[in-house]
Amino acid sequence: MKRFILSTLVLLTLSIVHCPLSTVAASYFISPSGSDANDGLSRTTPLATLSKALSMISAGDDVHILPGTYKVSESEISSFEYGPYAIVYNLNHRGTESRPIRLLGEADEAGNLPVFDFTNVKPTSADEPTGYRVTAFLVTGRYIVMRDFEVTGLQVTRTDHSQSENIRVTNAMHCTFDNIRCHDGMGIGFYLNRNSAQNLFVNCDAYNNYDPISDEGHGGNNDGFGCHVGENCPDNIFIGCRAWNNSDDGYDLIKCYSKATLLYSIAYKNGYDADGVKRADGNGFKAGGYGMGADEYVAPAGGFPMHEVANCIASYNKANGFYANHHLAGLYFHHNSAYKNGRYNYSMLCRLSGAATDNVDVPGYGHRIEYNISITDGNKDRHITDIDATDETNIIVGNSFRWENEAWVNDDINPSEAFVSTTNSRLTMKRDADGMLSKQTMNFMNQVTPLGYGCSFEEYKATVEQLRATGGAGAGAYTTGIKALSVEKKNDKRYSVMGLLVNKDYRGIVIVEGKKYYYPR
Repeated sequence: MKRFILSTLVLLTLSIVHCPLSTVAASYFISPSGSDANDGLSRTTPLATLSKALSMISAGDDVHILPGTYKVSESEISSFEYGPYAIVYNLNHRGTESRPIRLLGEADEAGNLPVFDFTNVKPTSADEPTGYRVTAFLVTGRYIVMRDFEVTGLQVTRTDHSQSENIRVTNAMHCTFDNIRCHDGMGIGFYLNRNSAQNLFVNCDAYNNYDPISDEGHGGNNDGFGCHVGENCPDNIFIGCRAWNNSDDGYDLIKCYSKATLLYSIAYKNGYDADGVKRADGNGFKAGGYGMGADEYVAPAGGFPMHEVANCIASYNKANGFYANHHLAGLYFHHNSAYKNGRYNYSMLCRLSGAATDNVDVPGYGHRIEYNISITDGNKDRHITDIDATDETNIIVGNSFRWENEAWVNDDINPSEAFVSTTNSRLTMKRDADGMLSKQTMNFMNQVTPLGYGCSFEEYKATVEQLRATGGAGAGAYTTGIKALSVEKKNDKRYSVMGLLVNKDYRGIVIVEGKKYYYPR
């Protein structure tokens, strides 16, 4: 059975034999009860605002976000740019691999994360009398880490076709977003565009986001996660993320010209608002596409990307669970589980080309569709659509739906007997204290007897650990105060330092400002 497996990175106990003196990075603290007149250098003298802390930090520094709710005011707006945008927190800082800049939330005794509430940020001016689009966090820097806090209450004041964003990542590289929750506002949860590359999203949630103001309340600009980057922007990865009750799509990769990867993630009841009212598109994983105009189909030099969606769950979304969205190439869907989505569980629709003369929809081509599972409301026609199983460019292997007598049929799976649970409320259950998906959530569609297809979270934890060490900001996102160190070889074992595997042919490794120096044994 084929599984999505990343090579295991074994982290072993380190024997540190050399640690030279180095410049000590600063730690700043903010608190809802703090004051910007404080120095912010201790828990007893915290600053009041994140904007003040951001004006003080440099490479290697941490900002500790103490528990509570931060009522953000318009006085914290840092700039007006990118057209009619009001940027509140602008993270244009430059960290390094060994000295990332980190914003670290700290939970209270009940496990509640710090909250940034943007309800009161509704800027207007003579230049923009109808209001601005609001970006709560604009990330344009390098090696920035954001962990363990919530963003809520984001506003839209414009009535034209508009959007706001909780977290926008523009031209940023090597950034990590871990256990961030964007919810109950009017903006997109997480939005990547332009030349953003090598960014990692771990265990992030986007939910209950709906814009009732612009476009007559259609809600068509409220995706949970949107990745729309340019060419040569690889390794934007989403793992362990969830999107639910966003009024548009859960995950949207339209106009994404570089491969994006979505792993162990969940899309649930998108296309509805928090009250269950139907709103905009409502696809779970909209994994491709470039718009409908012929001028929008300019192929990248390396061809259109094959995005990858693996070990994901789409359930009760208004439209399709997994959707190719008129893509101009094949996509890779494997080991996914689709459960009772409103239109089709899998829709593999492609476009013929971008030429004005043949810019038409055609059955999907070039796809890899492997080891997926589909449960519908009993209508077998809703398992998969717009795919030509006789097209040799498609690879269709090991799915619970199969091609037989020129029709798609199911393997007669009885959900109540086959799965540990199909109770959909488990999909939105509280995460564990470390931000990982709970056992109850992972048990949704977990097969009692493994059948060889569908989502399995068996390798979820190990994959998270590896990507934390090697993706986004790398191991620097999870280690502090180490500017240079080495390790000794013992008993022919291999050791890992800051996510870098030490080869057995060397006694150790020293890392100084991101440069690696090997010592022979």
